[in-house]
Amino acid sequence: MEDYIKEVKRRWGHTDAYKQSTKRTEKWTKADYKQIEEEGKEITRKIAKLMDEGFESFNVREQIKKHHQHICIFYDCSYEMYRNLGQMYVEDVRFTIYYEKFRPGLAVFMKNAIFYYCDHEEKKK
Repeated sequence: MEDYIKEVKRRWGHTDAYKQSTKRTEKWTKADYKQIEEEGKEITRKIAKLMDEGFESFNVREQIKKHHQHICIFYDCSYEMYRNLGQMYVEDVRFTIYYEKFRPGLAVFMKNAIFYYCDHEEKKK
């Protein structure tokens, strides 16, 4: 975890999102982090169960929306930033391994569902 924290600071420490996340979480307890982690896992489990519906389904889009909102607990995550995060799920093996533990193929599914969700939301504007 310590190496991960150092990497995050090195890669994104200069960004507004990093500063915002640091500010929002500065008073969180271990219990707060644990609760947020469990909420994230529950959202991911639900998305994994919905994979057979396809990433374009309403149910998947609703869960991806919850996933996006969950990310926004830490920082304001624009659609562009959210797409970049989805891309990391397939490009960074650590993310891929995490999502594949829930269900094989989930990392790619998440990326596709995130892109679809962002496209859909942007069209509404």
